[in-house]
Amino acid sequence: MKTTRELFKKAMSYYNGQGVEQSYEKAAEFWTKAAELGDLNACYNLGILYANGQGVEQDFKKAAKFYTKAANLGDAQACYNLAFLYRDGQGVEQDFKKAAKLYTKSCDLGFFKAYNSLAILYENGKGVKQNFKKAVKFYKKGCDLLDEKAFYNLGCLYYNGRGVKQDFKKAAKLYEKAADLGHGMACFCLGGLYENGQGVEQEYEMAIKFYTKACDLGYDRAYENLEPLYKKAAELYKKYCDLKDKNACFNLGLLYFDGKGVEKDFKRAAEFYAKAADLGHVEAYNNLALLYEEGQGVEQSYEKAAQLYTKACDLGCVEAYNNLGLLYEYGQGVGQDFKKAAKLYKKGCDLWDEKACCNLGNLYFNGQGVKQDFKKAAKFYAKAADLGDSVAYYNLALSYEKGLGVRQDVLKAKEFYKRSCDLGFQEGCKAYKRLDEMGIK
Repeated sequence: MKTTRELFKKAMSYYNGQGVEQSYEKAAEFWTKAAELGDLNACYNLGILYANGQGVEQDFKKAAKFYTKAANLGDAQACYNLAFLYRDGQGVEQDFKKAAKLYTKSCDLGFFKAYNSLAILYENGKGVKQNFKKAVKFYKKGCDLLDEKAFYNLGCLYYNGRGVKQDFKKAAKLYEKAADLGHGMACFCLGGLYENGQGVEQEYEMAIKFYTKACDLGYDRAYENLEPLYKKAAELYKKYCDLKDKNACFNLGLLYFDGKGVEKDFKRAAEFYAKAADLGHVEAYNNLALLYEEGQGVEQSYEKAAQLYTKACDLGCVEAYNNLGLLYEYGQGVGQDFKKAAKLYKKGCDLWDEKACCNLGNLYFNGQGVKQDFKKAAKFYAKAADLGDSVAYYNLALSYEKGLGVRQDVLKAKEFYKRSCDLGFQEGCKAYKRLDEMGIK
């Protein structure tokens, strides 16, 4: 007869697909056997399967049953999940008092998320007598454990002056901490503070930054706030650009390039990039060079692009090393020179530019401007991949699939093709599908 530990381990293997084909049904089977023998973790995990309908038919009543078993055995997260079911009346009769008791027990057992949930009940007087001071106390404990929801909710109390003296400055600091931890609503609220100058200096640029981050995190309502802000920002940038503020000129160029707050106009973008460059803005040289390279708003000229990229490089613009390297690699506006391209890519890569690292890897892979070296190629692909480059993940996957510069490992190749695909590179998706259809698991 297998021990609970062996049964649990077997279930985890099936749940995660480690060494076996992933199967939630098999995981449920082995966790059920372990739970019958009194295994706390098996009870908790079965609760999760029934709550989510993984490998079993979704059944909140059964989820509550297994969470209860695990909670009675002292599992902090089981107490938390069971409290959630009582709070929402899923699988059990809705009971805020029981939810409060379970959240309290979860807190006592050290589960960080429970502090925020218990604080919400005290804030709203559900299952407990309304008590803002206790709400603040538990939100603060959640903050100490870096719970982004606790930071956000405590920020709301300071913003509204509930249970604490109204303090926009403290609200802003708490929203910022929540935003740093990826809380979309906190980003939106922080954007509002910057837009209105509450607790922070009024800065439309910062408002745009946090509204945009809120959108990226899925809080779509922030889109409604962006367009009017872009218009205000364009007006301000124009005013300060006329006063020869290089950053204002550059930012106005960005708005014209993207068509935000103003009608998209590459010619105007080029005009303001040029003005910013004349005032010494480093990135403006690079962006103006891109327009000359693509012939957007200006007459296409690789020669002019090369001159501007060179100036940007001299001033330390990281992206420019890669962009100028590409011109030397393909002989556009300059004589083709793979050695110069390699040197430029190396400088960019040393400054953590993922595209420069990937392109340097390509030169080593093909032996252009450097001695062919698959090992070095894989090294630079890996660095670029770590920095989030989709093409680098694909090239690294290919290296592992073929055993070029690294030990052949088709499973790793498949993993890296998947990452390339997830980052939007379609060739990575095709390669992942090919290996999957070959039965590579």
